[in-house]
Amino acid sequence: MTHTISSVQQNVYNSENDPIVVEDVDENAVSLPVLRRLINSAQGGIVGVAATYRPDCTLSCLAFATHTRALVVHFYAQKKPNPYQQQRKQKKKGQEQQPPVFRGRPFLRDHILCNPGIQLYGYRMDRITLALFLDLSLRINAAIDILSVSNSDRRSFDAVMNALGGELLLQKQNVKTLYAHREVDETPATKDVAIQAWAACQAATLAHMTSRYAALSRIATDTMPDVVCNLHLSQTYPRNLIHNVASECPGKDISRR
Repeated sequence: MTHTISSVQQNVYNSENDPIVVEDVDENAVSLPVLRRLINSAQGGIVGVAATYRPDCTLSCLAFATHTRALVVHFYAQKKPNPYQQQRKQKKKGQEQQPPVFRGRPFLRDHILCNPGIQLYGYRMDRITLALFLDLSLRINAAIDILSVSNSDRRSFDAVMNALGGELLLQKQNVKTLYAHREVDETPATKDVAIQAWAACQAATLAHMTSRYAALSRIATDTMPDVVCNLHLSQTYPRNLIHNVASECPGKDISRR
């Protein structure tokens, strides 16, 4: 899989919306034209984010979405050969081994993750931030964890419903299905993660939610050195995120940087 385009229909909100155009790419297929199509569709620079993880809890894909488009980016597993890197190795056989090359990551960093004109809203954005740093060596400029808007336990279904705008607006059973055990999957469903990202964008622009989201602090790691970033993340999420990652993924090293 390198680059496919499809459309999906949201079934989270009761409102009727146009189909979402979804571009599904692997990380080396990320390019400026691909990102421009997403950015140009972002009203007010608002982009929703969602993620899926492998059984070892490393980040497998990220979805970015606006009201009309979604981009789903699949990342290579750390132990899985990168085909672009394999080609470089064959051409430079006998030369000193070079570090892995991931062509799409600088594009994501410069035009989405650390673009000051983009405001990211995501489900469990704290965990996504940690995974970006630990698994992909990527930072983030300004992001909102949508679950932080709720007074309920952030791991509860009520927190999800509150974050998305409240039960009156939502198709409750579909929300429950979408967010039930969808984070860890060896073959993540592009449709599901795209709709999760779309729902985060939708929630961020609801009239009764904008002031509540505006009051939340932003997650930003783009100006921190590695040591400071690792310390900041561990201090910011000592009881919820770090504990949850450690308990859900006992083999994941959360202090390796």
